[in-house]
Amino acid sequence: MGISSGSLLASDNYSIASVDSNETGSVIREIMVQTQYSPTSYVFLGKTPNSSSHRYSLGMVFSNRIRLINTDFLYSVRWHPYLSYHYSKRDQGGRLDTVHGWAFDPLGLVKYKSLNKSTYLETAFYGGFAYVSSHFPTDKGRRLNFTFEGQVSLKQVLDSKYILSLGTSYHHISNAQTGKENPGIDSLYLIAKISYLFTQ
Repeated sequence: MGISSGSLLASDNYSIASVDSNETGSVIREIMVQTQYSPTSYVFLGKTPNSSSHRYSLGMVFSNRIRLINTDFLYSVRWHPYLSYHYSKRDQGGRLDTVHGWAFDPLGLVKYKSLNKSTYLETAFYGGFAYVSSHFPTDKGRRLNFTFEGQVSLKQVLDSKYILSLGTSYHHISNAQTGKENPGIDSLYLIAKISYLFTQ
């Protein structure tokens, strides 16, 4: 799932022009529905090759502006239940399996760049953990896993509250050597998301 800095850009109280200003942002809340698809997996931090995956999720994101090294970022926290997570199970000959569960990312950092009055580019990094309905991604894995994700998205403001996002992400998930096996999966996802934004 992705997070969005969009309510700074698209709410009743903010505009895209405020991205580069020194205004103090309110707490931003986002409700999102997202789908992510990866045709295969790559051996990088994980150890599972050739595992396609498709995730459907919804969730909430809470963000607030912070300033680091004289640059504005959004510090974001997101919680996103997996409605379904389809993946190729390595220890069963690549059979497609499905789990559900939820992910919580308490460490999110977002930077965005305005392209015009209604379009912007977002770069985001998240770290957290996920809990799923069965041992994952092999029978000797664990239900509790840890995640890292980097995203780049093109976002289109549809009106004052809705944003459509299309992008890509690198996503890593593994149990950090806490299970009998730690196969892990590295995926390159194509992302489509629609968000409803509101401020506190």
